[in-house]
Amino acid sequence: ASAEIVTITAPFDGNIKSLEVAEGQRVAAGQRLFEMDMTQLDMQRPQALSEQIKARKALSDIDHWESGPDVARARQAVLSARLSLNDTQGKLGETRRLYERGIVPRMERDALIQQEKMQSLAVTSAEAELANTRQRGTGEARQLAEMELANASAAVDALGTDASGTVTAPFSG
Repeated sequence: ASAEIVTITAPFDGNIKSLEVAEGQRVAAGQRLFEMDMTQLDMQRPQALSEQIKARKALSDIDHWESGPDVARARQAVLSARLSLNDTQGKLGETRRLYERGIVPRMERDALIQQEKMQSLAVTSAEAELANTRQRGTGEARQLAEMELANASAAVDALGTDASGTVTAPFSG
């Protein structure tokens, strides 16, 4: 009977590909005990690396958020809305002067007043969207991106790149 029983665990979850010893057999230190099927691990590694790359890119996007495409698009929307409003305000000023002289109908002036109100709302909406877009690149979004990268890196480390499916006896027995 064995004086001591030691449990030897595999380096990763999976199936045993080949068993080199039988229960109760004497083994020497370093002797191969069994070999694990690496198929599952070989499929998990690229997936984990892919997740790590995506997480690193997401964090990089957050780091450069202010100069990124989302903020640029929101800034462009604000600029466009302001230019439209300024153009309409110029036309409205001219139309008011012409209306006071009786050259243009009231309906044309009223249409421009309505258009100015709508464009003023569009500017306010675009500015709010810009503020919201900027906010998405800070605080919790950054913290979430950092945690996702840490988790993805831990998964890559856990799968290891040098893992082999061979399990050997740590000592003779």
